[in-house]
Parts: sequence; C-alpha cells; structure tokens
Amino acid sequence: MSGCGPSDAEMNLIGSDDVAAQTRQVLANRRRILVAAGASFADILKVTPCLTDGSDCGKIEAIAGMPW
Repeated sequence: MSGCGPSDAEMNLIGSDDVAAQTRQVLANRRRILVAAGASFADILKVTPCLTDGSDCGKIEAIAGMPW
C-alpha cells in the first residue's frame, strides 16, 4: 500500500492543508484496500507516515491511535 494518499474515489484531494482530515482519508483508503484483499489493519506490520512538518506528528497520532 505504499504511496496511498488522501484522495477520494474521484481522485479529489481531501483535507487540503488539514493533516488530520488527510490522515482520516488515508486510513479509510487503506481500510478499503485491506478489506478487498481479505485483510485488516491487524495484518499491517509497519506504517511510516511522510510529513512535511514534524510538528504534525501529534495530530496524526490522535487519529491513528498509535505513536509513530
């Protein structure tokens, strides 16, 4: 699932400059991919977010429910 971004099904960017909204969209996209493959987040070994601003780490931790 490398490169899974914050776009909806019509390839519209979700969240613009809102890292929290982008994180929610990325997780929703990944969930759909996993379900289609017969898997779940429990099958994920590692997630490495790519941020342009390191101060956003806390914002995505709050949504994803795990430290990065």
